[in-house]
Amino acid sequence: MSAAEQTPPAERDRDKASEWSGAPIKEHSGPAFFPQVDLFWAIQPLADLHKRAKRQPVSIDELATAWYLDPDGTEMVDTIEALLAYGFLEHSGQGSERRFRVSELGQRVREPPDDNVHRQGMLEAALKPALIAAYLERWSAGRPEDDVCIAELKTEHGFTENQAKHFIRVFEEANFWTREPKPYEAAEPSPQVAGPRRRRFDPAQNPWTKWEPEIEAFCEAA
Repeated sequence: MSAAEQTPPAERDRDKASEWSGAPIKEHSGPAFFPQVDLFWAIQPLADLHKRAKRQPVSIDELATAWYLDPDGTEMVDTIEALLAYGFLEHSGQGSERRFRVSELGQRVREPPDDNVHRQGMLEAALKPALIAAYLERWSAGRPEDDVCIAELKTEHGFTENQAKHFIRVFEEANFWTREPKPYEAAEPSPQVAGPRRRRFDPAQNPWTKWEPEIEAFCEAA
């Protein structure tokens, strides 16, 4: 019997690649879509879900419980879409039967054997949202001033002023993971305190030393 045949049917069905998708759920997710939750904050709901269920599928209500969110609220939708956009989450099914689980990338980010693996996973996540990736390439030599970026985003993508500002914040968090980490430099030791060293205590300089014989004699006579 093969390994595939030994796997329980329910588990085989759960892991079918065709069933699980990282595609956005919103019907209006078009070329101007970008995650409303930045990459830094997306780590927390990923951590909460991974702690609760590892890679086991969960319902929308279980997801809301893990995140302490209203399952019908806007914040819930934004969080799901952000984790899907970064590749941390997968979904399967439709409507009330839809299930969610941590993706392979999400697990790699949550259970890194070392910092390099974690950083590589975060870089992959940063490059997954198409619009973010496009501007990471366009602004690779350095992002223009905010007013220039805002004008460009409003003209090219129809963003409002606030949407453009929010995009810049999300972009900056993603851009952080594309930079080469600076090598760690140990701090230089603090210089010694200037001035002469304090002299060691000299018993001969103790004014009570000359009275010690009388004190000892008094104690013995008592």
